[in-house]
Amino acid sequence: MQAHRLSAGAVNLDMFRTASGVARDEGVRGLWAGVTASCIRTAAGAGLYFLLLERVTRELDARQGLSLLHFSAACEYLSRFVMAAFMLAATQNGSG
Repeated sequence: MQAHRLSAGAVNLDMFRTASGVARDEGVRGLWAGVTASCIRTAAGAGLYFLLLERVTRELDARQGLSLLHFSAACEYLSRFVMAAFMLAATQNGSG
């Protein structure tokens, strides 16, 4: 829907008009354009987060008395940073 072009001078008033315009112009499949890429990105980010959380928890738990909340926050920020770098690279290459 973000890529749906409005006619000259038109104002995007609400989500329902945009969705109906996309469905009218591109068909129902147009409403789902980009969902696969979003799902892959979300799954990769969640997988990276849990991978980092497990690894960091295992490594640092024996050394320090930090809580799981500290590990979780650190892994969340690190996984978001890595995924943002991938998204930037994909956007720069024109595939994102």
